Amino acid sequence: GVAACLALWQKRPDDIIRIYVTQERLKSYSALLKWAAATHRAYHIVSDADLERLTESIHHQGICLLALEPESLSFIQLKQRLSQHSDALLIGYLDGVENPHNLGAIVRTCAHFGIEYLLGETGQMPRLSPSACRVAEGGAEHVQLIAVNDRIRAINELKKLGFAVLTTAA
Repeated sequence: GVAACLALWQKRPDDIIRIYVTQERLKSYSALLKWAAATHRAYHIVSDADLERLTESIHHQGICLLALEPESLSFIQLKQRLSQHSDALLIGYLDGVENPHNLGAIVRTCAHFGIEYLLGETGQMPRLSPSACRVAEGGAEHVQLIAVNDRIRAINELKKLGFAVLTTAA
């Protein structure tokens, strides 16, 4: 989607490998395509049908970026980062979220409110799929997902760092 692709270009341009755009959207993405040409990134003008096949979705909004996945952060690295920064960072915890659209909506909301990290249990942590990134509307570039082995221990360690625990349930 548009917002996800533009956020990726703004936040992690070096991770972009290839750009696919439809003829109808060329003018909308002229700055991105000029950048791609200047930095020797491949871009392809494709049909809607080709883009649907590439993205496995009809919701591509005329653009798709092929990019490296963002670097992951371990819980140990997160704790180091938190202990070095005195400013208050917010952290969320995902429990039982599996649907990519729900994950994307949660990530979008977290990004809006400045929540930089979402934790989840190792093995149960959902992946930020292309669909989740599209629904997140650029928020996936501002929120990191971090897998933890033991959520109780992780929460207790965060409490020791001064974080308060608030919970919600459906």
